[in-house]
Amino acid sequence: MFKGFILEIFSIVISILLALAVDRWRQKRHRMRITKELAENILKELKTNLNEVKKLTPVHENTLNHLNDLPEDTNVSSIAMNIELPDILSSAWEVTKSTQGLTYMPLSLVTQLSKTYYVQNFLQRLEEKVFDIVFTQHTISRLSMKKIVTNILSLEKQLLLKYYEIIPLLETFVSGNQLKG
Repeated sequence: MFKGFILEIFSIVISILLALAVDRWRQKRHRMRITKELAENILKELKTNLNEVKKLTPVHENTLNHLNDLPEDTNVSSIAMNIELPDILSSAWEVTKSTQGLTYMPLSLVTQLSKTYYVQNFLQRLEEKVFDIVFTQHTISRLSMKKIVTNILSLEKQLLLKYYEIIPLLETFVSGNQLKG
């Protein structure tokens, strides 16, 4: 009778441990599925942003060349009013941060993503300043506009480099391959 009681307790403990292991496995699988979905959304967002910046960088280079050809004392308000700025998205990044999806991504990937979105954010703040300048000043000097366009170009080029670094890392993560570090 004592052996039967021990066997019964042992089988109950094993059943509980097995149920806990299955539940933990199921939760981990669910977290990984959600994390992969969040990473896919960031990947789509960054590819969209890459195309937007790639499209406008040559336009800004041409604008800078045009500004260089103008006389020093030229009022360039019309150029400033027509400058096109990239429409940078960051909602997938914000959703991933707010849902703590970054917790389940490799640290190296999160670090690169953070650096990329930092540069994006910096460019977006510069865009806001450009709009403030354009709409509050009636005249803009060639030199001021040249500095603005130079800063925009510099950030766009940094951002392109960040995109070319991070997109393959994200593709590797999303495809299920492990990242180092």
